[in-house]
Amino acid sequence: MALRLKNSSGNYIALDAPSSIASDVTLTLPNTDGDSGQYLQTNGSGGLSWQTVTDTGAAWTIDTTGTSLTGSSVSVTGIPSTAVQVQVIVRDLNMASDAEWDVRLGTSSGLATSGYITSGGYWGSSTNMATFTTSWGTNGLGSTAYYGNGVWNFWKMGGANNWYAKGIVAPNTSANPYSYEHQGYVELGGTMDRVGFLTRSGNFAGGTIFVSYMEP
Repeated sequence: MALRLKNSSGNYIALDAPSSIASDVTLTLPNTDGDSGQYLQTNGSGGLSWQTVTDTGAAWTIDTTGTSLTGSSVSVTGIPSTAVQVQVIVRDLNMASDAEWDVRLGTSSGLATSGYITSGGYWGSSTNMATFTTSWGTNGLGSTAYYGNGVWNFWKMGGANNWYAKGIVAPNTSANPYSYEHQGYVELGGTMDRVGFLTRSGNFAGGTIFVSYMEP
């Protein structure tokens, strides 16, 4: 038999028991109406309470400020040990003199200079690729005429301190209609907490990097 609650117009809301039930069930309502957006949760013994929905999905911490590229080496620290993906957006990277640049990951001890198995090259009317063991290295971007824009993604993989990366950079000049790609991985000697951009000679003339990360 359903419990019917009528309003002043005679319409009702009905609460009904299931057609079959193993034993009596008593549900005890909370003594308040809760807050907006909350839901009723049971304690497993019939006691109901208002609870707030908690987002348990992956969460991104987004860098909206950025870090300027100056001098010959710039590191962004503070990446938490719980990060499983790091994304670096590169905007208008420019060199003060003709020289290539590199990307490295690091720990609290500094940027790692070994353990890399990476490659980088360019594709267009001609192609070229080079391999690197001390960084994710660029190959063919070492010109003051280029202003590099692109994105680097780093994923934690396998072992606790293994990181795989893929970067894509496109100079914003019609004189250089190429796509520059870089990929590979590094096994760090500790927990990764930073990412660095370095020149192979000279200094950066400008540009900004935005470092964001995702935690599960």
